[in-house]
Parts: sequence; structure tokens; C-alpha cells
Amino acid sequence: MKNFLLLLCAVPFLLAGAADFRPRAHSVREIRIGKKTVNRLEPGNFEIVCRDSRCSVTRFAAEELAEFLGRTLKCKLKVLFRPTGQKKVIYVGSVDKSEVKKLDRDGFYIRSKGKDIEIAGHDEKGNPKVRSVSYAKGTLFGVYDFLERFAEVRFYFPGKYGVVVTEKKFLELPEIDITDRPDMQFRSLYLNPDPPQMEGQKFIYEGITEKEMRLYISLRSRADTMFLPNCHGLAYLGYVQRFGRSNPEYFALKANGSRFNTPDNMTHNANGQLCFSEPGLRENVYQDAVAVLTGQPASSRKIIMPNGKCYWAGMFRAPYFNIMPNDSLAPCHCKRCLPNLTKGDEKRSAFYWDFFIDTAERLQKNNIPGFVTTMAYHPYHLIPERKIPSNMIVMLALPGRGRRERRSSRPKMMNVSERG
Repeated sequence: MKNFLLLLCAVPFLLAGAADFRPRAHSVREIRIGKKTVNRLEPGNFEIVCRDSRCSVTRFAAEELAEFLGRTLKCKLKVLFRPTGQKKVIYVGSVDKSEVKKLDRDGFYIRSKGKDIEIAGHDEKGNPKVRSVSYAKGTLFGVYDFLERFAEVRFYFPGKYGVVVTEKKFLELPEIDITDRPDMQFRSLYLNPDPPQMEGQKFIYEGITEKEMRLYISLRSRADTMFLPNCHGLAYLGYVQRFGRSNPEYFALKANGSRFNTPDNMTHNANGQLCFSEPGLRENVYQDAVAVLTGQPASSRKIIMPNGKCYWAGMFRAPYFNIMPNDSLAPCHCKRCLPNLTKGDEKRSAFYWDFFIDTAERLQKNNIPGFVTTMAYHPYHLIPERKIPSNMIVMLALPGRGRRERRSSRPKMMNVSERG
């Protein structure tokens, strides 16, 4: 059995692409930076102009540029919405929307226009001060690139200790013609909220809240902007509430003969653990997928969430159905499941992949649009022998060095092209 590619962080690959999901960039990357200084920015001789006052993303990009250039040059900079005609201008945002839409998602350009500079990308409706995902923010990423590349600002992590600003009397700039973009559409960081290990240790340091930390670490690290649900989806379909009493056979059988069909005091088991060989459970997962992918309301499936209300959890929206099992996956001891879970990593991993693939193939056979998403996650971390269908998107999720996992469970190095 072959293993998945070991990467530094969780990185997805697409086995067949949707029109709006490209695992690899398609627009041209061109970075042309002159060797001679042709422009000089110093306090009082330039202004920042936001070209789209109605777009929160573009305004925020201009504000970030004003904040960090102001700190760099030790001056107060304001964001204007039209040039005064008396100073050099850094324009933030695009005049020609059709041009930036040709870029990859979150792509941008930075260009010299005489003594002026333009920074622009494709921006969508969204508020970076509130949330960081589900909308494109190319102009903002262009601003961060400009600050890093030409002002030597460093965004290691949010807050006064993690953002490094080098104070200068002026900035000397060369001729600039940059068109750039992310290499992949999915780029994610996970900020671990585990309790402190030392007495008195704080998770978030003084001067920044946890919400701000999470928000700005996503923005300034240029994390992904496309909503692609892939984490523990089956935990958020209310199976305990819907079937816990009526169909206990849908839930994993414990060694003591009881089922994971009622909420208990363990957080990861509160939403139940499932029996993936149970035909009734498989049918309900399939029908839930059909409802999500065809835009049916949660009431059509009589969804009952832990709070007693009927709705789809935020991760369930077309064109994606997240089939990843609950966290802390508990093995089922029923006579159908147990033989597959006790005969080595390969058989156990294949057992779960059969469930994923069977669901995806049935959706495909019945012409249900959209994609089934999941992580490749221990204990289903091995590439299956079965062909993964074209309507599946899989994300690699690999442990860091600090995780205490058996060496044999860690994926080994291989080239994705070796999959066959």
C-alpha cells in the first residue's frame, strides 16, 4: 500500500477540478523589479488613495497600507478616495475590474506608473475586520506583498511582538512591474487552543484578543479565501438527535455492548460515533448529501441540531458535502466492522475509504452535482487501492513533530504522481 505525500502542513490536492477550484495556479507570474532607484517616498510627498470606497476589502487594504507605511516612515497617513493632485499617489484597488478578474483567485499586481504606484487585485464582498474567509481579497494580499518586499515589514504573527516594522526616513523604490498569485487555492493555518501547559501561562499574550489573533493571522499569512469544508462533517448532521433513540444500530458498538448514541461528557463523542457498515446509516448519509448538493432545506431531512433547531451547519452548502467522520474516531465492535479494523493499517484505512468512495460513486452515478470532501486523516490516511472518483476533493492532514503518534502511522515521502 502506498502512502500519502508528506508535506509541512495540511495541503489538499484535487483529483478532478470544479470550475472555481484549481489546485494549481493558471495565470502568469511575472516579477520585474528594476535595479535602480526611480522613486522616493518620504513623509509629506505622497498619499494613499483607495479607488473603491464601497468595497470593504479594498478600504481595509488601504488602511493596512497607511498603518504600516506610517509606522515605517514615522508619520500619520490618511486614506483618501481621490487624489489631491499635489503629491505622488499609491493607488489601492483597480479601475479595470475585468483585468483583475483574469488573475488567479487572490492574485494581484503592483505597478509603477511614473512616480505613482498601483496595487490591485480581485476583491469580493466581505469585511476583513469581522471574518477572513469566503471572499477574495487580492488587493489586500498585494498590499502585504508591497510592505514585505519594499518596506521590510515582517508579519510573523499578530500583535506588537510578531509584527516587525523597520523605521526609515524614506523608502527608495525601483521600477516595479509585479503580477503575482498564490500557488494553491487552499492555504490554511490552525491556531491550537489547547490549555496552557505551565501555571500562569496565557494562550493569547497581552494586547490582543484570541479573536483578533485568529483573524489577523489568517489575513496576514494570506490564508485561503475560498470556503472548502473538509473537517469532521458527519459530526454536524445531528445524528444523535435524529437517530440516537430510534436507530441505535447506526452508532458504533462499544466493547461493553453499549452504543455511542447519546451525548456524554467527552466533547468528541457528544455528537456520536458511527457504524460505517450499517446500511441504514449509509443510506441516510447519502440522502443528506443529495439534499445538501441539490440545495434542499434542512427541514427536508428533518435535521435536528444539539440546540433543538433545524438547520444545516455552516459547513454544509453546495457544491460540497463534507463526509469526514467525527473527531476521535471510535472503532465499531460490531461483527461487520471489527474484522476490518483489527487487521492492520491498510485494511482499516481501506474500510473507511470504501465508505467515502461508495457514497461519492453513487452520487456520481445518479448525476448529483458537486463534490464529496474529506481529509486523509489517521486512521484513513493511506491511499486506497480503489480509484478515487472525480467528484471527491481530499485534503492531506498530517501531524506535527510534537504529536505523540506511532511512527508507523506517519505517511512516508512519495511523489503524488506515483499514485497511479
